[in-house]
Amino acid sequence: MNDYELLYYIYQNDDEALQLLMEKYEKTIYFTVKKTVEKYAYVCEISDELDEMRQLSMLEFYHAIYRYCDDGRCSFSVFAQKCMEMCVRKYIRSRRSQANSSMSKALRLDSKVKEEEGIYYVDTFPNINHEFEGDALMKWYHEKNLLAYLRSELRDDEFMIVRMKLEGYNQREIGQIMAVNNKRVSYVCKKMQKLLLSYID
Repeated sequence: MNDYELLYYIYQNDDEALQLLMEKYEKTIYFTVKKTVEKYAYVCEISDELDEMRQLSMLEFYHAIYRYCDDGRCSFSVFAQKCMEMCVRKYIRSRRSQANSSMSKALRLDSKVKEEEGIYYVDTFPNINHEFEGDALMKWYHEKNLLAYLRSELRDDEFMIVRMKLEGYNQREIGQIMAVNNKRVSYVCKKMQKLLLSYID
C-alpha cells in the first residue's frame, strides 16, 4: 500500500496501518536526523543525543500524520520530512543556546523557521505550564539512566506520552497531541510510576 492508502486507513483508526507507515519511514526518520545534524554542523556532546533526536523526530512524524492536508501542494513524504527537519533544528538551537548563554540572544534570531514555497507552516504545541522545570527534570532523568530504562520497558507510543509528561505537558495537552483519551494517558503515567518504583527498589 502507498502512503495515501495507509493514511486513509489510519484516519479510520486502523492501528495496523499506523504501524505499517511508522515502520515504512523508520529509515527515513534516521537519515533525516543525520542529514540535518550534518547540515547544521552540530557536534553531539552526549552519546545518546542522536537517539534522542530520532525519538523526537518519530514523535514529530506521528504528529505530521494527523496534520497533513492532501490538497496537492506537497506530498506527505515531503511534508513529514520538513516537520522532522524543523524538529531537529529546534533541538539543535536549544542545545546550542544552553551550551553558550552569551550566544543565546543571537541564536534566538534564527528561531523562526521560514516556510518554503508550497510547504505548510507547522504549528507547535507549546507547554503552557511555565512554572514546570521540564528541562531540569529531563536532564536529571538522563543522568540517572531513567529515560533509557523507561524506553526499554515501554512501547513507542507509551514512551512518547511519558516524555511529554516529564517535559511538563498536562494530561489534556498530551491527549490532544497524541489523539488519545485521558484514561489512556493516566494509565501510562501510572505504569511509569510503577516502573520507576521497581527500578529504585
